[in-house]
Amino acid sequence: MKIRVYKKLAIAILCILFLYPCAFAKAAQPAASPFAATGLLARPDESAEEILLRAHQLDARAIALAVVGYARGMGGFPRDPALASGWNAQLAAVNDAALTGLLSLMIFEQADFSDDLLSSILAACTLAQGSDLAPIFREKGLFDARPFCESLKKKKSSVPDWEKKYNKLIEFNKIYEKDLQEAIKAVRAFRDEPCSPQLQQDLNTAQETAIPETVVFYAATTHNPAKDAPDWSAERLLLFIDKLDSCERYENKNPAPGTVSAAQRIKVLARTAKEAIREIVSLDREKALSVIRSAHGLGYGKEHTDAVRSMAVHYRDGSLGFPGRGLLSLLWLQHAAFEFDNESRLLLAMEWFSKKQYAEAWAWADVIGKDKDADEKTKKLAAMLVAMIENQAGKDVRQDGGRLQALYFQATKALTDWLVQQDEREQ
Repeated sequence: MKIRVYKKLAIAILCILFLYPCAFAKAAQPAASPFAATGLLARPDESAEEILLRAHQLDARAIALAVVGYARGMGGFPRDPALASGWNAQLAAVNDAALTGLLSLMIFEQADFSDDLLSSILAACTLAQGSDLAPIFREKGLFDARPFCESLKKKKSSVPDWEKKYNKLIEFNKIYEKDLQEAIKAVRAFRDEPCSPQLQQDLNTAQETAIPETVVFYAATTHNPAKDAPDWSAERLLLFIDKLDSCERYENKNPAPGTVSAAQRIKVLARTAKEAIREIVSLDREKALSVIRSAHGLGYGKEHTDAVRSMAVHYRDGSLGFPGRGLLSLLWLQHAAFEFDNESRLLLAMEWFSKKQYAEAWAWADVIGKDKDADEKTKKLAAMLVAMIENQAGKDVRQDGGRLQALYFQATKALTDWLVQQDEREQ
C-alpha cells in the first residue's frame, strides 16, 4: 500500500506527462562540458553517453546530470523534459528525495502547470533545500531554485487547502525516508547474515516499502548512495538469490487474507535479481555508447532514427546492458515519434491502445494519416487502428485526441523553428 501511495505522489510531483511538447534536437557537443565545474563528472571530458551509462547503474550524481542535460538540452544531451522527468523518477530507488525535489523544480520551471499541483511543487521546494547539489547548481549557473520557489508563494492565496496538502506531502516524505532506510538495512542484513525468522520478517517488511528494483539495488551494493558511486556486484546478487531460496523455510505459510505472501514476493525478487545480473553481464560498453551517441545526435537519417528506436527496445528488454525500464522505453519511443518517425508513431499508438489510453492512441495514429511522407502500408495500419479506437472508445475520443494532437503540432512547430535558427547561425 505504501509504495502505491508513494508512486501517486511521485507522479504528482514529477509531472511526467506524455505527449508533452518535449522532443527538441540538441546543439553540437561543446568543446568543454558545462558540467565540468560541478565536480560530478567521472573525468573532465566525460561525454553525455558515458554519463548515461553511469546513470544506468543508478549513480545518483550521474542521474542528476542526465536530468539537467535532458531538461536543458545541454552537455551533449538532446532537450526532452519528458525524458528528464523519467530519469528523475529513477532517483526514488537511490533514496534522495532532496535531489529529486531540486530536479523536479528545474523541470517545472519550464512548463505550464495547473494550480492543483501547487502544493506538490511547494513541497519540492522544501525538499530541495536539503540537497547538497542546490548550492553547486546555483553557483555554477545550472539552476537556482530560489526565484522560482519565491514566485510560487504569490499563488498560495488563490489555491484553497494548499497548506493541508503540502503538510501531508512533507509528513509522508519523512515517514517514507525513515521506512526506506530501515528497508535498506534489512535487505543488506538478509544478504550478509545467517537465516533467521527475524531476518525473513524484516525482508518482508522491506518489500512493503520498496519496489523490487530498489530491494535488488541495495542487495547488490554496499555504498552510501548520498556520497558514493554504486559498487554493483553480480556476486552479491547471486548470494542474495541463494539466500532467498535457503531461507524459504522461515516464510509465513499462512498470510492474512488479501496480502501478498512471502513466497510470491520472493519469486518477484528472484526474477528481478536475475534480470539485474543479466544486465550486468550483457553490457557491451562500446556498442551501448555507439547507440546512445547516435540517438543523442542531431539529424534525421536512418542511422539516427534506428538508434532512437533501439533505445526504446533496449530499455524495454534490458538488452545490451540497459536497465529494463518500461517508462524510459515509452519515452524514447515518444522521442522518435516527435522526430517524425511514422513507425514509432504507430508503435506508440499501439502501446497506448493496449493500455486503453484511447485519446493518446488516437492522437498518434491519426497524425500518421495527415503526414504526406508516410508510406501507404503504415497509413493503412494507422487507419485501421483509428477505426478500432473509435469503435472501443466512441466518436468522442476525437475531441480528446484532437486536444492532445494540438500539443504535438505545437511541439513540432517549435522544433522546426529551432532547426531553422540553427541553419541560419551556420550560414
